[in-house]
Amino acid sequence: MLTFGINTKTKNFLIFQGDVTNISCKKPNELTLMFEELSGSITFKKQYEELKISKNKIDEERKVLEERKRLIKSDKDTYKKQKEEAEKYEQLQANIISSKTQRYLVEM
Repeated sequence: MLTFGINTKTKNFLIFQGDVTNISCKKPNELTLMFEELSGSITFKKQYEELKISKNKIDEERKVLEERKRLIKSDKDTYKKQKEEAEKYEQLQANIISSKTQRYLVEM
């Protein structure tokens, strides 16, 4: 705070001549850093960055799990169709055997 010549702890503080010009000539990154220091938010910057990294990792894990879920659902649908086809085939096979048995008995 005092490194910029501004003491915000007092009720009325002074901005010395030339400070406004110096501040207005700063680059955007320097202004951001200055405002972070003045507001005290810079103390949370490290924690913010760590949480941001953690959030990104969780987002990536979520994407992987969503893709895995989608693949499992697709596999489930495929297996369900295969099961239905197998049951239909078994029913047709049973009908054929029954028909052959009936025909054999009629021919006797």
